[in-house]
Amino acid sequence: MRVDFKIFTGTFEPQDALCKKAAEFAAEVGQERLINISQSFAHTRATVTVWYWSAP
Repeated sequence: MRVDFKIFTGTFEPQDALCKKAAEFAAEVGQERLINISQSFAHTRATVTVWYWSAP
């Protein structure tokens, strides 16, 4: 297995909507493969990264 990630970004999208998209993806990945969810919010730009294990 290898570590993989998916980044969700938004400039003017509400933070709740962006977090919901990331949470839905994390649920699809599944608890067994989920490593972490990290976030950064600065001014009008938001980034949420979902870290997970994927097949090689």
